[in-house]
Amino acid sequence: MQAEYNNQSSGGTDDYSVATIGRGDNPLLALSGAARRLDQDRMINAAIINVENGAQVKGDSVEYQVIEDSIEAIQTLAKKLTGDVLRLALLKSVDDINKAGAGNYTITLTGDVTIGLNDKLIQFTANAQKTITIQGDSAERSLTCQRNRTLEVPSGITLVLGRNLRISSADVGVYVEGGGTLRMENGTTVANCNRRGVFVYDSGTFTMNGGTISGNKESGVYVLAGGTFTMNGGTISGNKENGVYILSGTFTMRGGTISGNISDYGGGVYVATDSTFVKTGGIITADNRAKVGGGGNVAAVINKRGHLYRNRAAGLYDNLDSRVEGSAGGWE
Repeated sequence: MQAEYNNQSSGGTDDYSVATIGRGDNPLLALSGAARRLDQDRMINAAIINVENGAQVKGDSVEYQVIEDSIEAIQTLAKKLTGDVLRLALLKSVDDINKAGAGNYTITLTGDVTIGLNDKLIQFTANAQKTITIQGDSAERSLTCQRNRTLEVPSGITLVLGRNLRISSADVGVYVEGGGTLRMENGTTVANCNRRGVFVYDSGTFTMNGGTISGNKESGVYVLAGGTFTMNGGTISGNKENGVYILSGTFTMRGGTISGNISDYGGGVYVATDSTFVKTGGIITADNRAKVGGGGNVAAVINKRGHLYRNRAAGLYDNLDSRVEGSAGGWE
């Protein structure tokens, strides 16, 4: 995504031109501003203009007292409207990618974006095989949704979460549907979602090569009904209901760290019915806490009729609580 800004002056009594907010070679949206004085009233008017059709997307105004203050006033308005510009540019980028054919696409956020209660969700269309990368520019950029899930990954889509990106949501950060593929790299954080960080459903696939999933009010990663999660690196920490919850799915841990997750059941990893947890690398620390049956036990891994496997020769049990609670007992 590239959102560009410039300014234009318009006619009227005692108009003044203002400083350029920013200008690109081919801006999609422009910020048009004018300083006006009529008798004792002094006002800055600003609007976001669609360059393609000239339509006003959003407008606002602010009063000022002296001409020296007009520059600051238009800059204040520009900052206020910036979030709307970036949001509209992002949604248009998603629409353009959905209409396009197979290929590789990159969306680069140049500022923080919030998807509001009345906005459409960021949903990619699986009309062809596509690999889509979302990342921040030179600084960390946040992508937040005030409802449902921030990103949806359907079948036929590979979504890559890249550098300088922070995702949060009022519900789920990223939802991976059957046949969809999610890849998380270094520099991405999925945090502070009101429910789950990443939800992997049906035959969806999630590979975590780096980054952080933390502070979510439910599971950091929730794997359901045949979903697959592979952890090669990164950190899953401080989630309130399991670091990883697996229900009729598969979790393979080859690297990374799972630490400091707190739950009534599960702590670091909860392996539920018809699920498989294979651990050949990485660290699960003993500070993952679970209150099993109300007894206040500490357990890094809870097993409830699932299957647990480990690489016995690799010496991987440093910092892992040796008590694996549940009906299926220990490790095969």
